[in-house]
Amino acid sequence: MPDRLLSMARSPPITMPATADIQVERLFVTSLQRALEEHAPEELEVFSRWFDPSARRTRFHVAAVIGAVGYLRRNPSLYFKVIDTAGRTASERAYGDFSQIERRLLEALPKFGRERLVKHLLHSGLRSIHKDAQLSVRREGEKLLLTVTNSLFCHTPAEDGGQKRCHFYAALFAGLLEKTDLQCYSVTESSCRGQGSDTCSFEALLERHQAA
Repeated sequence: MPDRLLSMARSPPITMPATADIQVERLFVTSLQRALEEHAPEELEVFSRWFDPSARRTRFHVAAVIGAVGYLRRNPSLYFKVIDTAGRTASERAYGDFSQIERRLLEALPKFGRERLVKHLLHSGLRSIHKDAQLSVRREGEKLLLTVTNSLFCHTPAEDGGQKRCHFYAALFAGLLEKTDLQCYSVTESSCRGQGSDTCSFEALLERHQAA
C-alpha cells in the first residue's frame, strides 16, 4: 500500500462529543464494503481500520462512519461511485426486509392509494441504516420532498464552501422508489447541514403524468 494511504489509515477516526451514543446499523457497513469491492478493492484494508465487517456486531459507532466516509471524500470521483453503489445496495436489502404483504400491496394498490405505503417504505429503509433517524415526506406537485433529521453524515461542523454530505441517502431513497410504481426518475439532495443549512433535504422528481 502506498505510504500516503498508510499514513491516512493510521489516523484515528474523527470524533465529536455529540456522537457519544449514536450508532449505525450493520447494513451500512456491509453495503459500503460491497461497493468498495466493486469499485476500489485496494481500499478495503484502509476501510478495515474503521470497520471489521467480519465481526459479529449489529451496530457500529458513528465516529467510524465519519472517519471512513471522510477518507473516501478525499477522492471525489471514487466517493460518489462508492457511495451511490452502497446506497442502492442497502435499498435492495431494506426492500427485502419489507414484509411480503406490504410488498404485494405496493404492487396491487392503485397509485392514488399507494403513497402512504411508499412513505412507510422510505421510513423503514432509513431506519435500517440508523434507528434514531427521522424522515418527513410530503408531496408537492411532481415532487416528493424528503427531509432527514439527525443525518449520520453531518455530525461534524459545517464547512465554508463544503460539499453536500448525504449522497448515500439520495441513492438509498432512489433505489427504494424504483421498487414502487411512482416512476421516480431522480433523487437529489437540495440542502445539507454539512453546508450550513438547517436540514438535509431531498427532492424526488416524478414523471409528469404521475402528478396529483
